[in-house]
Amino acid sequence: MAQEDTEEILETFERKKWPALLGSENFISWVKETYFATKQHQQVPESVQLAPELERIKMEVRRYYGVDEKDILTGQRGKINEPRSVAIFLARTLRNDTLMVIGNAFGMSGYSHAGGAVERIKKRLADDRELCGRVERIKAALLADS
Repeated sequence: MAQEDTEEILETFERKKWPALLGSENFISWVKETYFATKQHQQVPESVQLAPELERIKMEVRRYYGVDEKDILTGQRGKINEPRSVAIFLARTLRNDTLMVIGNAFGMSGYSHAGGAVERIKKRLADDRELCGRVERIKAALLADS
């Protein structure tokens, strides 16, 4: 066991780019829970590694709205799918994922659909206090459990 750990550590330090976090899954989870909310910074790209996983965002949105995974992954033209749009918005704002990554994760044919969803939620957040409260409650749950 110790030999395996030593080899893993040596391999890690021999890489050109080191991981932002080293340690067990429990330790990494603890660091994320403790520091993401206060240390997220747009000009520090590594801070996104503290962000909740994309699957965790989808799961929390599904739990909050009481919808199935298919409801998050599919959209219909001309119909508002608030849970899906909120999940896309949170992926963009919390994780700063590219629109291409988000589009792929939500089964979209292109990144422009993801950008449209983010912009629609931004506009609605400016006018709809209830939506703002829902998004903040989901965000708080994610940051508490990330």
